[in-house]
Amino acid sequence: MTLSLRRLAASLAIGGALLLVGFTLGHASGQRDLNMDDAFRHLRGARASLDKVAPDKAGHRARALALVNQAITEVQLGIKAGR
Repeated sequence: MTLSLRRLAASLAIGGALLLVGFTLGHASGQRDLNMDDAFRHLRGARASLDKVAPDKAGHRARALALVNQAITEVQLGIKAGR
């Protein structure tokens, strides 16, 4: 896979994960929501993919990691709130 394709794949993974988180948080209920668990798993996968990316891309990899970590924290808080 070329560097550009890796960047595209990482961007798509992050974008998809963040969309999933937004959708899931918007539809959260008082009961445990399996979508929150799915969002958490997808975000962890996105973080693992970003960890494998070669040198930081002008700061974008580091920024993406920070945003994914922030989203993971928010999903964890949402899961706790739903219990």
